[in-house]
Amino acid sequence: MLNLRHSLLEEGANSPADVFFAQDAGALGAVSKAGLLTKLPIDIYDLVPAAYSAAGGMWVGVSGRVRVMNYNPNTVTELPKSVFDLADPIWRGRVAIAPSNASFQAFVTAMRVVEGDEKTLRVANRHESRMPSSSKRMAQSWRPSRQVRSMLA
Repeated sequence: MLNLRHSLLEEGANSPADVFFAQDAGALGAVSKAGLLTKLPIDIYDLVPAAYSAAGGMWVGVSGRVRVMNYNPNTVTELPKSVFDLADPIWRGRVAIAPSNASFQAFVTAMRVVEGDEKTLRVANRHESRMPSSSKRMAQSWRPSRQVRSMLA
């Protein structure tokens, strides 16, 4: 599968692309950090609320996602108020997580940015044993390397 972010980063200023339409915040951040975006015209930038736009005017959000938790009403009487509540021991062995697609990885990244690695890892570690082996490998990728941990410290 072609990864447009990698192509743009490799091509740099020589890229023939005029528009980068990204669904992944990580890809958008990498391309922005590399200085490959151009400031949007103010009349375009002002169409989107500031909460969904880059402070420097380099991009605007054009859509959003909602995450849902499905449950069995015959066995679950009290719902978690947040995905982070799934770290509570009462949910051990009762939750299935399939974190194998890019949008779930972006969701986990957002959890880490907003709430931090430690809080996010509590959810991942609590349910790792119920994941299929391929998903366990994905969960391992949630854990920041020693180098990343030192940068966060």
